[in-house]
Amino acid sequence: MMKGIDILPGMVGQKRAKLALLLLAINPHCGGVVFSGPVGTGKSLIAQLLRDLLPTEVPFVKIPLHVTEEAMWGGLDFERSLKTGKALLTKGILERAIGGIVLVDDINLLSPSALYGLLRHLDEGAISLVATANPLAGPVPSAIWERMGFYVLLEEFEDEPNRAEVIRFNLGRNVSEDGKARLLVAQARQRLKEMEVPEEVIKAIACRVLAHGITSHRRDIYLLEAAKAYAALWGENKVLEAHVEAVKSLVLFSEPPPAFLTPPDPPPAASESTKGTHAHDALPPGPRQGRSKDEVFEVGATFEVRRLFFPMDRLRRSSDGRRTPTQAKKTGWKASRRYPDGKKGHCLKRDRKGGGPLSNAERKNDISDHQR
Repeated sequence: MMKGIDILPGMVGQKRAKLALLLLAINPHCGGVVFSGPVGTGKSLIAQLLRDLLPTEVPFVKIPLHVTEEAMWGGLDFERSLKTGKALLTKGILERAIGGIVLVDDINLLSPSALYGLLRHLDEGAISLVATANPLAGPVPSAIWERMGFYVLLEEFEDEPNRAEVIRFNLGRNVSEDGKARLLVAQARQRLKEMEVPEEVIKAIACRVLAHGITSHRRDIYLLEAAKAYAALWGENKVLEAHVEAVKSLVLFSEPPPAFLTPPDPPPAASESTKGTHAHDALPPGPRQGRSKDEVFEVGATFEVRRLFFPMDRLRRSSDGRRTPTQAKKTGWKASRRYPDGKKGHCLKRDRKGGGPLSNAERKNDISDHQR
């Protein structure tokens, strides 16, 4: 029976990914799957293979990365409405996917509005999700991890036989057995309806989830549904603890998985010829502003912030401006409305009723204010 895992069309190696696809095709209540891996590992191709395993009546739709709200939720069909003269609505992607599978590539880049609609339908149990993610493109939202049944980190082939098989597949030299795989899934879906779950299996599932330090009850349900699908795949009518153990690694992953916490590679070590130099030292010589000598500090070391001094941004004028006093030319006095030429002996009359000149005391105070 396990030969069925190796007859999936268009897939070389990747046994964990094959098993996840078969289990989800047999039992959509497994929760969904996230395929993770760097660019070029075939994440999207593997995710789309699920379409060939599902019955023809099960919807399988894809959500584009930059989907609009109208496409997600539906809206007015302008073309049909203009032809018929009646307001006709078109279904959105999520409504078309009810009871089926939704595929999302690079789910860590999905817009917040699209993510909200996706989560709502997942919580209602209306759809199942197949997603891909590149760890280097950013983190997957924790709300997605909470609702995913399986997590698969794709293998990177570093041996000649597997890489040669990938080339043969792209040349069309592989033998497609999708008909056999679809028949295998259809038979397992029928057995799933009469699947028996003993009490000892339920207790074993609870113990395994608790042993991994997982508090969410979703993991218990996903592990049970995966074990039921695995038993149906083997042609059994009753779930055994061996079935639970076989699918445990797919379901009981940490959130986020360790692959999404891998730190970036450290920068290359400096050679003897370049040690002690910096990126700005390689630039061609040019005018330098500020201090002539740069100071380099160790990473994490504290240092005193240097105070910056800027030249005055006011021009010397022969008369004052409208709003702020400015310095008059060739004088040490500031020009003002009272002293237009900057000389303390020439003042204007006070702008008041009567227009009398300033007294000596007022003139002295005025001069002192400007000198400050």
